[in-house]
Amino acid sequence: MRPLSYSSISTYNQCPLLYKLKYIDGKKEKEKFYLSWGKSLHGALEFLYGVKVPPPPTLDEVLNHYEENWLSAGYESAEQEDKYRSYGRELLQEFYQTNISHFRLPLAVERRFTLDFGEVKFTGFFDRIDKLEDGTLAILDYKSNREIFNKDYLANALQLTFYQLAAESLWDLPVSQMTLYHLRSNTPFSTKPRPPAELERARAMIINVADSIKAGKFAAKENRYCPCDFPEDCPYYRHGYADDKVQLSLESEFKGVDIKKVIEDYVRLKAEAKENKIKTKLLAEVIQRFGEVEKLNRVYGNEHAITLSKNRRIDYDGEAVRKILEPLGLWSQAQTFDRKALELMMKDSVLDPDVQEELEALKIETIRMVLFVRKNKLP
Repeated sequence: MRPLSYSSISTYNQCPLLYKLKYIDGKKEKEKFYLSWGKSLHGALEFLYGVKVPPPPTLDEVLNHYEENWLSAGYESAEQEDKYRSYGRELLQEFYQTNISHFRLPLAVERRFTLDFGEVKFTGFFDRIDKLEDGTLAILDYKSNREIFNKDYLANALQLTFYQLAAESLWDLPVSQMTLYHLRSNTPFSTKPRPPAELERARAMIINVADSIKAGKFAAKENRYCPCDFPEDCPYYRHGYADDKVQLSLESEFKGVDIKKVIEDYVRLKAEAKENKIKTKLLAEVIQRFGEVEKLNRVYGNEHAITLSKNRRIDYDGEAVRKILEPLGLWSQAQTFDRKALELMMKDSVLDPDVQEELEALKIETIRMVLFVRKNKLP
């Protein structure tokens, strides 16, 4: 099977069907401007830190590289593209001014890696790896998204976990720091390395996802990103995007059925049933109260009559019963029977009178009025 990556595993966890459509069926997603913009910024920062020997490129050289390698795919208009091109220049200027004074050559920039787990391979790219003075590694990944990263996000960022696993395997050195650099705010957000148990869980996740893919498990999974770029292939959205006439011509059982009308009729009747249930309850209360006040067992209308019947039910506080019967060694017996079995035990007088009296005190009596409808057969 094809190598897995953080992106493909995230896609599979998000929706196995989307993974299949993208990575097996080869369907192409729509180009997104924010991906092009992020790649343009990454390219400029790779140029800045990718020099073989000092000094680093000047700010003008970085900005020129940014302009010359600008990716314009996915923008909705020339105005939007100009806006983000200018915004990117501002972010690069701020980044350069903040970081150039302590510039040092990194250990790796845009370094590809591959981890081998037997039949399963895991691949990806490091944005940047620094080797610190104490000989440990620092992972840095540039992010151009809007959201600021909080502690919980950093502590659970799966991408950083995978990167630590890869870095320590590749260089055989411990990772001591992992950072997501938020370009929009020009702020590095750092977190501690993952403990060994968490790295093992990451390994297990890679293998488990690979096993699911090999087993052909590609069920659609609805999530907050729905609908994706392929709604016509999704059982949750296909009907909403499909031509009903084409669909129904293939399903002879439903020829002539206006399924959209069926849907709306169903929802309307469900709403009416709910409303009628509330009205019915209110009317039942009026009939019941009328019978009680007038001391009637049956109330008559023009065509129908309603008989009022009291349904008396006895229940017990189960926990209180347990506290009484358990010391007597009888709880297991009562536990296997229902309320009627307990009443039978009391009726047969197998219990000490004091215990029986205690149980009697635990009775909870409820009386519910039941209405029986019948035809009014009176002249």
